[in-house]
Amino acid sequence: MMETFRTYCSIDLYGRLNILSSTQIVFHTRRNVANALHIPKSMIRVIKPRVGGGFGAKQTNVCEVYPAFVTWKTKKPSKIIFSRVESQIASSPRHEMEIHLRLGATKEGIVKGIDMHTLSNTGAYGEHGPTTVGLSGHKSIPLYAKAEAFRFTYDVVYTNHMSAGAYRGYGATQGLFAVESAVNELAAKLHMDPFEIRQRNIVKEGDYMPAYYGATNTSCALDRCLAKVHEMIRWDEKYPVHDLGNGKVRAVGMGMAMQGSGISGMDVGSATLKVNDEASTASSSVQPIWGRAVTPRWHRSQPKCWTVSWMTLPFLVQILTLHHTTLAPMPPVQRMSPARLWKNAPSSSGSRSAAGR
Repeated sequence: MMETFRTYCSIDLYGRLNILSSTQIVFHTRRNVANALHIPKSMIRVIKPRVGGGFGAKQTNVCEVYPAFVTWKTKKPSKIIFSRVESQIASSPRHEMEIHLRLGATKEGIVKGIDMHTLSNTGAYGEHGPTTVGLSGHKSIPLYAKAEAFRFTYDVVYTNHMSAGAYRGYGATQGLFAVESAVNELAAKLHMDPFEIRQRNIVKEGDYMPAYYGATNTSCALDRCLAKVHEMIRWDEKYPVHDLGNGKVRAVGMGMAMQGSGISGMDVGSATLKVNDEASTASSSVQPIWGRAVTPRWHRSQPKCWTVSWMTLPFLVQILTLHHTTLAPMPPVQRMSPARLWKNAPSSSGSRSAAGR
């Protein structure tokens, strides 16, 4: 991460606890602090400024509860700022994982079976233990769509080490390293090019992925990505090794990965677009920043076409285009004198009717 862990707390005019924190989980922070202080969540407001980056490390409430407790008890502002050393020794590192993997393939290099077991060390606490270990298999096995059978099992254990948490890849990195290393070994045994064996097995758009929660791959350009990388790296000139002629050599290797942000159906963002009467627009969105420090942005719509563009990396959002609407002309309003208006007004009491007459 870039900036260290830091939090500033104060009490606003309504008596609410305001938490200004360098965090990736504004809503989890609100819930956790409310539980820790035994106060309603409605009494807490969490603000995340658009600075710094977390890269997963700030998906844990490392420091928020301490100044929150001080401010709530004293009703005075407080803050805490971790040094770089404190951020290294008092935060959450990547999960240590030991992975056992077996591959079964034909002589033509078609992967038919994958057997994977992950042993994950979650440290002293299990905050992200059950979720990170799942991604070690769910983000690696689906890359090879030709597999007719797969098995993915795992164990998560507590140890007396530092509690592990979210970190760049959220468990997928460990599993991908194991699977891709095994596929490279398989390619060497079959005397095949690592690019070629992957092109024969990769998942493509429209493929059903039983190893990824039974989802269908609705958008994928992995085959074109591999071809472009093969061309740009000048793989055929450098693989397996290129002799530089001065007693040094340069080698190349390759591996694939799949990753995403957010949990489908759970980690979602919302946005509201309001069209004003003078053809301008006002928009508001609710979306915390994610590990890669990417924040969605609205582009101001043009009155002549009523289109809105949504630019964001973690999510794909569809917004319908509003077409021109022709309004029917309104009939002219007939002006009435004050006396006529009074006479036609509905009467609410007998005295008023009498006065009107």
